[in-house]
Amino acid sequence: MLRNRKLDGKKFRRQHPIDGSFVDFYCHECKLVIEVDGPVHFTKENQERDVSRDDNLSNRELRVVRIRDDDVLKDQEKVIKILKGIIAEQSNDALVN
Repeated sequence: MLRNRKLDGKKFRRQHPIDGSFVDFYCHECKLVIEVDGPVHFTKENQERDVSRDDNLSNRELRVVRIRDDDVLKDQEKVIKILKGIIAEQSNDALVN
Protein backbone atom coordinates (compact mmCIF):
# COMPACT_ATOMS: atom_id res chain seq x y z
CA MET A 1 0.00 0.00 0.00
CA LEU A 2 2.91 2.33 0.66
CA ARG A 3 5.23 1.12 -2.07
CA ASN A 4 6.24 3.29 -5.04
CA ARG A 5 4.59 6.50 -3.78
CA LYS A 6 1.11 4.96 -4.07
CA LEU A 7 -0.15 6.84 -1.01
CA ASP A 8 -0.65 10.46 -2.08
CA GLY A 9 2.74 10.46 -3.80
CA LYS A 10 4.60 10.20 -0.49
CA LYS A 11 7.82 8.20 -0.16
CA PHE A 12 7.80 5.70 2.68
CA ARG A 13 10.87 3.80 3.83
CA ARG A 14 10.43 0.34 5.31
CA GLN A 15 12.33 -0.71 8.45
CA HIS A 16 13.91 2.72 8.78
CA PRO A 17 16.39 3.31 11.63
CA ILE A 18 15.62 6.17 13.98
CA ASP A 19 17.44 6.80 17.24
CA GLY A 20 18.81 3.30 17.69
CA SER A 21 15.72 1.33 16.72
CA PHE A 22 13.78 0.52 13.57
CA VAL A 23 10.32 1.80 12.71
CA ASP A 24 8.11 -0.19 10.38
CA PHE A 25 7.50 2.68 7.93
CA TYR A 26 8.74 6.26 7.81
CA CYS A 27 7.91 9.23 5.59
CA HIS A 28 10.44 12.02 5.98
CA GLU A 29 8.32 14.54 4.07
CA CYS A 30 5.35 14.00 6.40
CA LYS A 31 7.44 13.34 9.52
CA LEU A 32 5.23 10.28 9.92
CA VAL A 33 6.05 6.94 11.51
CA ILE A 34 3.73 4.01 10.94
CA GLU A 35 3.99 1.03 13.24
CA VAL A 36 2.09 -2.15 12.39
CA ASP A 37 1.40 -3.97 15.64
CA GLY A 38 0.74 -7.66 16.03
CA PRO A 39 -0.24 -9.58 19.18
CA VAL A 40 3.22 -9.26 20.75
CA HIS A 41 2.56 -5.52 21.19
CA PHE A 42 -0.54 -6.10 23.31
CA THR A 43 1.24 -7.30 26.44
CA LYS A 44 1.52 -4.78 29.26
CA GLU A 45 5.33 -4.79 29.11
CA ASN A 46 5.46 -4.18 25.38
CA GLN A 47 2.74 -1.52 25.54
CA GLU A 48 4.79 0.37 28.12
CA ARG A 49 7.88 0.08 25.90
CA ASP A 50 5.88 1.28 22.89
CA VAL A 51 4.60 4.32 24.81
CA SER A 52 8.15 5.24 25.80
CA ARG A 53 9.36 4.77 22.23
CA ASP A 54 6.45 6.81 20.84
CA ASP A 55 7.26 9.63 23.30
CA ASN A 56 10.86 9.60 22.13
CA LEU A 57 9.78 9.82 18.49
CA SER A 58 7.28 12.58 19.31
CA ASN A 59 10.08 14.54 20.97
CA ARG A 60 11.82 14.39 17.59
CA GLU A 61 8.70 16.06 16.14
CA LEU A 62 7.53 12.86 14.46
CA ARG A 63 3.95 11.69 14.47
CA VAL A 64 3.51 8.02 15.32
CA VAL A 65 0.52 6.05 14.08
CA ARG A 66 -0.03 2.51 15.33
CA ILE A 67 -2.15 0.19 13.24
CA ARG A 68 -3.14 -3.35 14.13
CA ASP A 69 -1.81 -5.95 11.75
CA ASP A 70 -5.33 -7.44 11.54
CA ASP A 71 -6.59 -4.17 10.08
CA VAL A 72 -3.82 -4.16 7.48
CA LEU A 73 -4.69 -7.71 6.48
CA LYS A 74 -8.49 -7.49 6.66
CA ASP A 75 -9.47 -3.87 5.96
CA GLN A 76 -6.85 -2.14 3.83
CA GLU A 77 -9.33 0.46 2.59
CA LYS A 78 -9.94 1.59 6.17
CA VAL A 79 -6.20 1.82 6.82
CA ILE A 80 -5.61 3.82 3.63
CA LYS A 81 -8.46 6.20 4.52
CA ILE A 82 -6.97 6.78 7.98
CA LEU A 83 -3.46 7.38 6.60
CA LYS A 84 -4.72 9.72 3.87
CA GLY A 85 -6.57 11.71 6.53
CA ILE A 86 -3.43 12.01 8.64
CA ILE A 87 -1.34 13.09 5.65
CA ALA A 88 -3.96 15.68 4.64
CA GLU A 89 -4.15 16.96 8.21
CA GLN A 90 -0.38 17.35 8.39
CA SER A 91 -0.31 19.09 5.01
CA ASN A 92 -2.93 21.55 6.27
CA ASP A 93 -0.94 22.13 9.47
CA ALA A 94 2.17 22.87 7.41
CA LEU A 95 0.26 25.48 5.39
CA VAL A 96 -0.91 27.22 8.56
CA ASN A 97 2.56 27.30 10.12
